[in-house]
Amino acid sequence: SSSSSSSSSSDTTTTIPKLFVATDDCTILPTLRKARPQWMFISECDNLSEPQTGYEISGMPKMNEERREQHFRKFFIELYAMSLAKVFIGVSYTNVSWFAYMMRPNVDKATFVLLDRIGLQERTISQW
Repeated sequence: SSSSSSSSSSDTTTTIPKLFVATDDCTILPTLRKARPQWMFISECDNLSEPQTGYEISGMPKMNEERREQHFRKFFIELYAMSLAKVFIGVSYTNVSWFAYMMRPNVDKATFVLLDRIGLQERTISQW
């Protein structure tokens, strides 16, 4: 989705892209924010006491109750946000993408974009 803001020095309206980033590797957020400082990146990663650097099921038993609670809260909030997004952009090799797809039954299928299905996996943030 996007947000509009008006500049007080002129009558032009600028659209600022607003992107919800759902990821199990929160270390990507600083890279995104540095590459596009004018964009608004929203993520549940910003609410974690310790950043996630990926998901490994073997790490779940090692999490204390608070971290496990944060992990699952983040996961379900992200899944809910992805299901309601105007446009979903993801990859086909994660179950989360398919969960989000199934939660979007009455949404135009053209708004569900899988980068690896259309040959964009090699694109970098600088190409957007």
